[in-house]
Amino acid sequence: MKKFLNSFCVVFVLAACLLVTGCKAPSGGGSSSNQSGGTSVTINGGSTEQAQAQTATVPEDAPDEYKGVFIKDRQVILSPFIMEKYEVTRGLYKEIMTGKEEDGRLLMADVPDWKLHCYAIEDDMLSPISYVSWYDAVYFCNAYTEKTMASDEKVYSISDISVDEYGNIISATVTADMSKKGYRLPTEAEWEFAARGGDPSAPDWDYLFSGTQKGDGKSYFERKDEVLDDYCWYGENSEGKFHEVGKKKPNRLGLYDMSGNICEWCWDYYDQDVTAGDNGQNPVIDPCGPATATSAYSYHVVRGGGCLQMAIGNKVICNAHSVSVRWRWNHPGIWANEYIGFRMCRTK
Repeated sequence: MKKFLNSFCVVFVLAACLLVTGCKAPSGGGSSSNQSGGTSVTINGGSTEQAQAQTATVPEDAPDEYKGVFIKDRQVILSPFIMEKYEVTRGLYKEIMTGKEEDGRLLMADVPDWKLHCYAIEDDMLSPISYVSWYDAVYFCNAYTEKTMASDEKVYSISDISVDEYGNIISATVTADMSKKGYRLPTEAEWEFAARGGDPSAPDWDYLFSGTQKGDGKSYFERKDEVLDDYCWYGENSEGKFHEVGKKKPNRLGLYDMSGNICEWCWDYYDQDVTAGDNGQNPVIDPCGPATATSAYSYHVVRGGGCLQMAIGNKVICNAHSVSVRWRWNHPGIWANEYIGFRMCRTK
């Protein structure tokens, strides 16, 4: 069954729409008992609903990159998929990546001590992994699939790997077979659909943040928002540090930290025109962004905002943590950034 979405006139068909599973690493990242987390939330449906998507969160005069995936007159069909409740933690990353070697070097399996200044006083191993390049993230997805499922279900084919002195993969040739059932990065459309709560007929579809509006009535220029505090780690409540995943309230699908804590890699190449990979099709089925990089720097999409960005914005540029804001990051290997991590999903 497919989900048929149009940002302004949505036909939404839902049948076993999303299966949300847990993947929260244990304290210390030790045993493999955390694989799949032992809990799941299945979002079921069976009726066809008509909905009018609103534009309250994204002003008409906002730049295109701040309007998200579900823009006016674009129709998007998404297949059912499975998304992890939590961002990949430092403990889980260490468990899977320890001992992995490519290009004659050991790959980074943990954040080096000199990079730990952004980790909170809580259990570091339950905080999101950082300093991972886009290539590191797709490599991890394959490694996690191989350990928890089967090698032949790996989504990515990865070759020509180059590794820097820190153990980060800085270049590789990567192709994807989205029909495989293994773990992978979400597409940008999947990420935003999940962050918005998965139902265009529900009020939370148009919330500014994942799970909440700026409910206390303050303007976008306020640096702190008491309602947002319940759902998001951001500049004014995080002390500039990552926190354990799952400490804030989830959105309606049971997904944690979709707004805040750490920014998250998506699969897609970035283009300011979100329709650049549609090839003139409308509706577009399971969009994955442009087929190749649209600049010399091979930008990839980053979503969700992080622990340093403030709860501010204005009429033209919306808040960094908003479900509609599209980020790009420079070459996916050169910049294994301190504030970018990822979460995994799977094709159902």
